[in-house]
Amino acid sequence: MYNTRYKVIIFLAIIILTLTTCSKKEQAANEVLSAKEITNAFSENILEEEYQSLIRPFVEAIKNNNKERIADLILYPLRRQYPIPSINNRHEMLERYNQVFDNTLINIIKNSSVETNWSAVGWRGIMLNDGLIWIDYDGQIYSINYQSSQEREIRNNNILEIKNNLHESLRDFEEPRLLCETENYIVRIDLLYHDNYRLALWTKEKNQNEPPDIIITNGERTFDGSGGNHYYVFTDNNNQYILFVDVLSRSYGNFITYRGFDKDWYARVNRNNIISEENIIRIEN
Repeated sequence: MYNTRYKVIIFLAIIILTLTTCSKKEQAANEVLSAKEITNAFSENILEEEYQSLIRPFVEAIKNNNKERIADLILYPLRRQYPIPSINNRHEMLERYNQVFDNTLINIIKNSSVETNWSAVGWRGIMLNDGLIWIDYDGQIYSINYQSSQEREIRNNNILEIKNNLHESLRDFEEPRLLCETENYIVRIDLLYHDNYRLALWTKEKNQNEPPDIIITNGERTFDGSGGNHYYVFTDNNNQYILFVDVLSRSYGNFITYRGFDKDWYARVNRNNIISEENIIRIEN
């Protein structure tokens, strides 16, 4: 009887030991798999060699302080944050080089890993970190989303100058957003505070230091797709004023005055309600 009990106990112990061993083996196998997954994930974040070859000339030029070479790698015009003027050509880039590339930005680029700090992002090109710098697939730098202390000072001074040259009723705003001209109008849009935009409009023969013909606040900005195109909508009485900004084509956009509150103006469905539609012929933004 006791022998039978001992046999049962020994048998159960063997089963438990076997199950425990199997469990540990499975756990170890899972741990190995996780390590492989981590390695694969890391390798997927390495920039492909064909794209690395587009980045290296720029990084090397920065390391060697080769301003001439860097100026050759820029796609002009290089936009700066409005109202800082764009850099329109190689000559201007060399003149304003230190405004754009201060020691902080230079060190970020110099210390960046071409393999892991630069990423290919579809049709947009290749970016450094989270979009600090963008390079297209021809190896040209088309966007630098960094502002040095020198540029910040220039921008603040430019904003102050704009305010001083505006009619006193328009001087209270947080940031200027754009200034444009159509065939008959001068239109400016300013950000008053978070997501609250103001439209000011003059007929062409007037100056901005004169009272505007129209002032509308509580405007909204909406992005149209992922390419950067956007539009502003302002409502006054029974009319809507819509300013489309086109950044993807050679057209600057257009300005629409629309009767009513529906959205048919977007697809130009109800053209009877379009009071006027004019192309933008000049824009600063």
